[in-house]
Amino acid sequence: MIFLFLYIFFSPIVFVAIAIGVFFNNKLRNRFFQIIPSNIKSYFYFFRYAKSKEIIITHAASIGEFEQLIPVLKKINKRKYFVIKTFYSPTAYLFY
Repeated sequence: MIFLFLYIFFSPIVFVAIAIGVFFNNKLRNRFFQIIPSNIKSYFYFFRYAKSKEIIITHAASIGEFEQLIPVLKKINKRKYFVIKTFYSPTAYLFY
């Protein structure tokens, strides 16, 4: 439960850091304007539907890590667990 609190607490701080980095990095700029709006929708979905389930948070930094994570995610019982899948790679966002 503490990890969930830390995740929710630090997300806005990371969001502000990314918003500042948008002016200096092209990859961050693409991520900010394409991926962040869909992540905001995910937060609302999480708070609405995940209250009665246990939570699994996964993160992949690259598309290769994300592809390795897919078979594991397919075996998770979605009725028992609410899975949050995060990744940083703009390439992964374009393909998945």
